[in-house]
Amino acid sequence: MYRRVARTSHRKETQIQTLRVLQVLRVLKDLRVLRDLVLRRIWSFKDLVLRRVWSFKDLVLRRIWSFKDLVVRRIWSFKDLVLRRIWSFKDLVLRRVWSFKDLVQRRCGGLFLGDYDICLSLYHSTNSSNNTGPGGATRNWLNTGNRGHVFPSRRPSMHLAVLKSKLL
Repeated sequence: MYRRVARTSHRKETQIQTLRVLQVLRVLKDLRVLRDLVLRRIWSFKDLVLRRVWSFKDLVLRRIWSFKDLVVRRIWSFKDLVLRRIWSFKDLVLRRVWSFKDLVQRRCGGLFLGDYDICLSLYHSTNSSNNTGPGGATRNWLNTGNRGHVFPSRRPSMHLAVLKSKLL
């Protein structure tokens, strides 16, 4: 009786291990195929996501390419990613995919509708005496006009003028 139980449990363990190996191989094969598809330009990344082969979120989570690479390689512009509501701009910044500062400095898709609201919320959410809280570094950057000089003035009206000129 003991031998039967031992054999059965050993078989189950073997089956589970086999299934795990097959799953890993399947994922690796999927990754290789996906990479080939994109590199050979049979399908663009845009098509892959639109055809729901994989969602954009999965593509990033599976680390096929980092989000940074996807935008830098111009597979999709940052503007398109947000406008198509794959991820909201706020989520991207909160998840620390890119800091707001980097996004504007790198000019990935430029400034677009929705940025101004987020920029103002970051600007006004900070305490004037504290630069270390949420948005503190952003406020500092907005006020001082460091690298990029996108927001050279301390006046919110000037910020609006700069943003409007970027949008046009």
